[in-house]
Amino acid sequence: MTEASRPRDRKGFETAIICASSAEADAVEASFDKFWDDDGDMYGKAPGDTNSYTTGVIGGLNVVLAFMPGIGKGSAANVATNIRSSFGGIKLALAVGICAGVPNNTDGDHQILLGDVVISKAVVQYDFGRQIDGGFRRKTDVEESLGRPNVEFRSLLAKLQSARSRKRLQDKTFRYLTDIIQKTKAQYPGAMEDKLYKSTYRHVHHGTSTCTTCAKCEEDDTSACDDALKASCAQLGCDETMLVRRGRLDRAMDGVHSGEEVKQKPIIHYGLVASGDTVMKSGKQRDKVAAEAKVIAFEMEGAGVWDNLPCIVIKGVCNYGDSHKNKVWQDYAAATAAACTKAFLREWTPMSQIQSSVKGHWLVPFGRNEHFIGRDSHIQEVMKKLHPQTYDNDCQRVAIAGLGGVGKTQIALEAAFRLRETYPDQSVFWVPAIDMMNFERAYREIGNLLELPGIDDDKADVKSLVKAALSRERTGSWLLIIDNADDIDLLYNRGNKDGQSGIVLALADYLPFSRKGSLLLTTRNSKVAVKHAGVNVIRVEEMTEDDARQLLEKSLVDARLRGADDVMSRLLGLLTHLPLAIKQAAAYMNENGTHVSKYLEICESEELLELLSTDFED
Repeated sequence: MTEASRPRDRKGFETAIICASSAEADAVEASFDKFWDDDGDMYGKAPGDTNSYTTGVIGGLNVVLAFMPGIGKGSAANVATNIRSSFGGIKLALAVGICAGVPNNTDGDHQILLGDVVISKAVVQYDFGRQIDGGFRRKTDVEESLGRPNVEFRSLLAKLQSARSRKRLQDKTFRYLTDIIQKTKAQYPGAMEDKLYKSTYRHVHHGTSTCTTCAKCEEDDTSACDDALKASCAQLGCDETMLVRRGRLDRAMDGVHSGEEVKQKPIIHYGLVASGDTVMKSGKQRDKVAAEAKVIAFEMEGAGVWDNLPCIVIKGVCNYGDSHKNKVWQDYAAATAAACTKAFLREWTPMSQIQSSVKGHWLVPFGRNEHFIGRDSHIQEVMKKLHPQTYDNDCQRVAIAGLGGVGKTQIALEAAFRLRETYPDQSVFWVPAIDMMNFERAYREIGNLLELPGIDDDKADVKSLVKAALSRERTGSWLLIIDNADDIDLLYNRGNKDGQSGIVLALADYLPFSRKGSLLLTTRNSKVAVKHAGVNVIRVEEMTEDDARQLLEKSLVDARLRGADDVMSRLLGLLTHLPLAIKQAAAYMNENGTHVSKYLEICESEELLELLSTDFED
C-alpha cells in the first residue's frame, strides 16, 4: 500500500477513530505511524465543534482520532455529529476500545477469551424498545434497527473472515500489539486472570456473611448490596469451583503449570455487537440478550456513532459482562483493539487512494541543495501560508523578500521540495522573472507538460494559454514560483510591449488565478513584495553566526581547510553572514586549496571585491 501523504485540508481525511476513555485513546495514539499535528494543529475544525482531535497516519491511511468526553451512545452521537461537520470526507468511523464478550460453548478459535478482539458485522441497539407488563421488549423492526456497513466494507469484512486473511490479520495484530505494549502501560495479565463464572453464580457476599441484602438477592434475583458490587471476587470469596472450564484456556493454563506460559495471541471474532447506554453486569441478562439478538459482545458507543456515520466496532474483550467483572484486563484489551485497528486499516485501500495515484507535474530547474542550512522558521512560515486551507476561497500569494545573496531562492527551492513531499499530487512550476523572454520560455515548458493544444504553434500566445489553463480548477492543485522578480516596471508597468501580439501588458497580467493554486514570489524589491502578497511577505535577513558557520563547514570539501573558531567568526563577519558570499568564498577555497586563515588575510586586503565577483563553480 502507498503510504499516505499529508492531506491538504480536513476533507482529505476519510477515516475517523472514536475512543471513549483515555486508556483506549492512549493505545490508539501508540499505534500512529506519524502525527500531522506535532507542530500544531494545521487543520482546525468547524465553528461549534467541541471535539478534540489528533491527526496522523495509521496503517498507511490518514486518520483523525476523536476523544469522547464521556461514555455512552449520547456522547458518541455528539462526537460523531461534530466529526461529520468538521471532516466532510469521512467514509468510515471506527469505534475502538473495550467491550464485554459473550462466552460460548464452542472450542478452538471460536471460543472468546479475555484479550480477544471483536469486529462488528452490524450493530444492534439492545436497550431500545418498550417497557410493558411482564418486562422489557426490544424493538426489532427493520426501520427501527441500525444499519450495517456499506457494500465496500461488507466485502472487506467477508474477505477478512477467510482462513488466509484471518490468519494474516491476526499475525499483524499480534505484531502491532507488541509495539503498542512497549509504548504504553498495557501488560498481558496472564491466563490465570481469565475467569468465567457460571452465569447463575452471583457476585455477592457468600457463606457466613451477615449481609441480608445479598442473602435475599440470591433467592429473589434482585441486586446485591453496594459493598458487594464494589468488592473483588477475592474479597467476597467467590467459589472458583463455579468457574467454567474452556478448552482454549485450559491449553494456556497447561503452559502456566509447566512454567512455560506464553502470551496468548488475540483471536479476532466477527459478529453482531450489542450497543446501549446500560453497562452489562449480569450473566443471566447477558445470555438472554445474546440468545435473542445473536450478538457476541456488548459495548456502549457504536449505536451513537451509527446515527451519524457508517461505523464498524473494533473492541478488545476485557470482561464477560457479568457481575464478576473487574478492570484487570482493560489496558491490555484496549491495546489489542488498537493493534487490530491498525491491521484492519492496512487491509483497506480507499477508492480515493486508487483514484488519486496520479502525481503532479514537477518543473523545477534545480536539484535539492544538500548544503541547505537553517531557515526553519522561514520554511515553516512558507508551508503554513501556502497550506491550501489557509485561503479556501482565494489563490494563495506569498512573497519572500530580502537583499541579494541572502538566500531567498534557496528558501523557495527547499520549500518546493518539502511541499512536494507533503502534497505529491500538487504540481510545482518554476518561472524566472528576470525578463519577459525567460518568463515565456518557462511558460512554454509548462504548456508542454500540460499538453496544451496549440502551445507550439508559431503564433501561439504562450503566456495567455498557460494562464488560462492554470486558472481552470480542473487542472488541479499547483504552486507557481516566480523567482528573481525584482523589476517592478517589468511586473506591473503596462508600457512593456509584447513582441508577438503587440498588446501592451505587464508580466503580472499573465499570472493565473485558481482557488487550487498558490503563487510564491522571490524579490529584492520590497514594493514588489507588498504589491504581490500584501501582508503575506516573509522578510529574510542575514544568517545567524551558527547557521553561517555550519554552511561554511559543509561547503568546504576538505575539513583541513577550516580555521580556528575566532578566525572563522572574523571571516563570516566580513562576509556579513550572507549565504551567497559564503558559498563563493568556499568555492574559491575549494578550487585553490586555500586555508580559511589565508582567505581571511586576502579578504582583509583590497582584493575582497575582486574575489567575490569571480565566478566559481559550486
